[in-house]
Amino acid sequence: MEALQGRDTQEDSPTMVHLTTYLLALDEQYDRQALELRACLQRAKEAEVFNRMLQVQLAEAHASAAVAESREAAMEEALKEAEDRHVHQLHAAYLVTRARRRTLAAERQDAPILEGIPIHPPAPPPSEVSDVEPLIPLTQPSSREDVD
Repeated sequence: MEALQGRDTQEDSPTMVHLTTYLLALDEQYDRQALELRACLQRAKEAEVFNRMLQVQLAEAHASAAVAESREAAMEEALKEAEDRHVHQLHAAYLVTRARRRTLAAERQDAPILEGIPIHPPAPPPSEVSDVEPLIPLTQPSSREDVD
């Protein structure tokens, strides 16, 4: 076969020449396919490494999401507690000021008495509404029934 590969082909048999050419072509094709297979194997190894790296990143993302959700739940609870404290403080302040207003209103209603007669009459509590009807404006035309 080595004799047929060189420039000087010394074999006279055409079958042997064709068989040698065929075998050399098969050898070249094997080398190309082996090189391509090695490249595919290298890409597959790189893909596996990249896949593992992505799995690690995914696990880290899940862990950080769980931590964030935990922090969010803690912050919501702290916010609810702060809101409850604030509402309680507002309610307590309202009760204190309400009691103080009632005390002041009671003190104002106790008019000083001079020989059994109050100096000024006590004012009605602010919660009572006056039953006085509003006055009719002068610009409103009067009806004939009102005139009769």
